[in-house]
Amino acid sequence: MQTYTAPALWASAIVNLDYSGLTDEDRAELNKWLVDNGLSFVDCLDCSEEYIGRFNGLLCNVCDYTYKA
Repeated sequence: MQTYTAPALWASAIVNLDYSGLTDEDRAELNKWLVDNGLSFVDCLDCSEEYIGRFNGLLCNVCDYTYKA
């Protein structure tokens, strides 16, 4: 398993395939991040509770997403 830290805003889309709370820009950023890391939605095994952390150098609410390696 491998864990990635990414915006908490993406949790619903990653875990439930529910993009309803995302803007088109958010969707594009999420999809690019998945492709860049060789990940897919179906490989996500777990999502942590939301906490304050850094993503791409910016302070924001994040979660740790666990994926099959």
